[in-house]
Amino acid sequence: MRYTFDTNAFMALFGMEEGAEKVRSMLQEVESGKASGYASVSTLTEIYYIYAASDPSLAQARSEQLLSSKLIFVPVDVELALRAGTYKKGGLSVADAFIAATAHRTNSPVVTDDPGFAKTGIEVLGFR
Repeated sequence: MRYTFDTNAFMALFGMEEGAEKVRSMLQEVESGKASGYASVSTLTEIYYIYAASDPSLAQARSEQLLSSKLIFVPVDVELALRAGTYKKGGLSVADAFIAATAHRTNSPVVTDDPGFAKTGIEVLGFR
């Protein structure tokens, strides 16, 4: 199995919100090698700025937690940027457009609870 994680999946996990256990289970699959896990580098930006607003040290800790996992962070290159542009044109935020382009590149569903991804044609795995 392959997964591309939306930022809100990590936020649910870190905040122990509804659906956190499902996200944790998927990440355990990634850590054990039973699944491949991907995230857009834009997700790191979102995680960092969300936490930095209230606690810069927690922003650093959460970022390092993700970076030390077996997740593969997909960088932005020209091809990915152009693909993201097609998703942005469809109404997604820039960060979500990069996440959708990452899912497209890795041929994996997006783990999210954001209904905006449904209109991209990319498979969505809800976690709530």
